[in-house]
Amino acid sequence: MGGEKLIRRVNQQVTLLFCNNGTSETARGITFNFNNYLNLKPLHKKKLNQRFLEWFIGFTEGKGSFIILKNKVYFGITQNLDNIQVLYDIKKQLGFGKVLIRKESSPSAGAVIRREGVFYVTPGPKGENFHRLITIFNGNLCSKNKKEQFKN
Repeated sequence: MGGEKLIRRVNQQVTLLFCNNGTSETARGITFNFNNYLNLKPLHKKKLNQRFLEWFIGFTEGKGSFIILKNKVYFGITQNLDNIQVLYDIKKQLGFGKVLIRKESSPSAGAVIRREGVFYVTPGPKGENFHRLITIFNGNLCSKNKKEQFKN
């Protein structure tokens, strides 16, 4: 089974409990389920770090992308170089993925070159790491936008 086939079989379900905490922000209670990931986590990761996975999902909701480009699918999180350590921490905690430094030039800004860090995961030959990501995110995403990206 390739990574693309796995993505099309995703069934997104999430339990959200909304309540007003008396401020301008809304508190959300979310039921996370990492049972499927527990069976697929990398062998060198002895324990499931649920606190990290919950943070990772929230961080992805704000900064992550599920991308399909030229019939290839990948997951990525981009940060400026001042915050690149967070990408290395994500890689270390998950036990998979890659971090690279990307250069982008902006013709409209007079050929200014912007450097940024990217954590990314591709399906790869066996699709194992992408399947791991699917089990982390499936049923645990909250925002409509990220659910739609993930579903596609």
